[in-house]
Amino acid sequence: MPNPSDLKCSILKMQKLAVVLFYVIITGCPHGFQAISPNCTKPERLHKEFEESCHRFCLPIVTPLTAYVQQLQDELKWRKKYPGFEKYGHGLFYVEQARLVNWAGAIAACHRKGAQLAEFEDDEEFQAIMKKSSRKGTYWLGIIEGKDGRFTSEATKKPARFLNWIDGEPMKLKDRACVATSSGQGIFTQPCQQINNYICRVELPLKKK
Repeated sequence: MPNPSDLKCSILKMQKLAVVLFYVIITGCPHGFQAISPNCTKPERLHKEFEESCHRFCLPIVTPLTAYVQQLQDELKWRKKYPGFEKYGHGLFYVEQARLVNWAGAIAACHRKGAQLAEFEDDEEFQAIMKKSSRKGTYWLGIIEGKDGRFTSEATKKPARFLNWIDGEPMKLKDRACVATSSGQGIFTQPCQQINNYICRVELPLKKK
């Protein structure tokens, strides 16, 4: 049974944590943990400080909260940096519904957002993102036909990760082909000067294993 003074200390610390949680959620301040202790300059030190000052009865409550705070901070950070993007898996995606550009214009537009013209890792990711697309829209992807006839990623310059061609594709065009998609379909080739909407992607630091 903890003594009253220790219990009071723990309650005060947990009240401070509640204030920090609110502050982090509202502002996304990465240094909100300093409200608990001037010495706690890094989030990873929070658990250590509580472990030293709290008894076992409060650690099971505090530890999950610290991880959740860090998760909130990470999400707020990318939401501020990439407005309009949505997270799926380990990528952030932006589906342009209004602006129509050629393939090179789509690359430039994504780069201005700090992103790459998108490609997908698998059918699950493809289907999830395309649910956000317009039924009438056609969207450029970051895949282009190489000189050897193979289709490569614009971002990595390596073979494209996922090619779910519709029936009859890829079609051989007169000029170098770029790749697009439409809602409810797979991917297909189009002349790179065609104007379409586009999808941008940002890779998060944490990769799929």
